[in-house]
Amino acid sequence: MSVRGAIRSLCAALVVGSPEIAQACSVCSAGRDDEVRAAFVGTTIFLSVLPPVAIGAGVLWLRRRLREMESADSDRA
Repeated sequence: MSVRGAIRSLCAALVVGSPEIAQACSVCSAGRDDEVRAAFVGTTIFLSVLPPVAIGAGVLWLRRRLREMESADSDRA
C-alpha cells in the first residue's frame, strides 16, 4: 500500500469513527428527558411545516401583486 492509500484509509477510519469519539449519536443521549424529546418533536414539526408555508406565502403574495398590476392596467385603459 502506498503512502497515499494509507493516508486515505486513515482519513476514512477517522471519519467513520468520529461520531463515537464526539458522542454524536442523537438517539443515545437526546431523548432521555421529556422536555428534550418535546423540543425535538416541536422543532421537527416546525421545520416540516415551514417550507410549504413559505412557498404558500410567496404564491399568495405573487397572486395579489399580479391582481394589483392587472387592476392598474385596466384603470389606465
